[in-house]
Amino acid sequence: MNKKKENISTRSRRTELLETRIAQNVGAQKIDLAEWIFDRIEIESGSKVLELCSGTGAQTLHLINRVGETGHVFPSDVSRKTLDKLDANIKTKWKPRVTSIEADMDSLSDVLDGNGFVAPHFDMVFCAYGLYYSKNVAEILQEIKRWLRPKGRLVVVGPFGPNNDPLFNLLEQAGVVIQPCIKYTSTDFMFKEVLSWAAKHFEKVFINTVVNQIAWQEPTDVLTYWKNSTFYDSERLTVVKKLVDAHFSMNSEFVNEKWIMMIEAKDVRK
Repeated sequence: MNKKKENISTRSRRTELLETRIAQNVGAQKIDLAEWIFDRIEIESGSKVLELCSGTGAQTLHLINRVGETGHVFPSDVSRKTLDKLDANIKTKWKPRVTSIEADMDSLSDVLDGNGFVAPHFDMVFCAYGLYYSKNVAEILQEIKRWLRPKGRLVVVGPFGPNNDPLFNLLEQAGVVIQPCIKYTSTDFMFKEVLSWAAKHFEKVFINTVVNQIAWQEPTDVLTYWKNSTFYDSERLTVVKKLVDAHFSMNSEFVNEKWIMMIEAKDVRK
């Protein structure tokens, strides 16, 4: 792995960067992403849900609420610090229905096996914005299939198409190089790796999409998001700042676009 790739991987795992990115998006988004997701999927009371790449819990709390008193949610993340922040946000009355799991996504099965889980175990595996960090997506998807019960469901949320185009265009104008791996995961990953695999391994596949506008009101909003992203380049900061300031001299806001796809796959093929 080259130095640039290592930097992307390292930055993707830093809790403080993740929290800032989420805050910058949530505070300026036109559509509440979590509400959009959970308005479109049903989670039966009593369900056992494994969440991959849970982060600090933007979707976890919704999952906990939906499974009810007899259900259980297993949020997993590579960062113990991130999971500690998630645990701190869980209501006391909900804690008995949550078990956080510290594990790298690519070694999750080993951790589950080591903790006495027996496959198949889960009614749903859920992952929002994180599956593309796997070293071997096809392999982790096969493992997910193994852990799902026969009527289980896989739900993956991620970017697609012209996602982030307004921001990427401005950055590239300033000479920032958006790495191919970032471009790929931002545009083609959901189609080429998740959808194609799900269609082969599940009886039913449903797709929902939305374009969520992120309207940043100040130059610092744009710069803060970028500085905490996986594609930040400190050497281009001065040039980017000039372009952002020029944009705001003629516009009251900078509107980025998040193109979001949710793939829900049901009924595992035998």
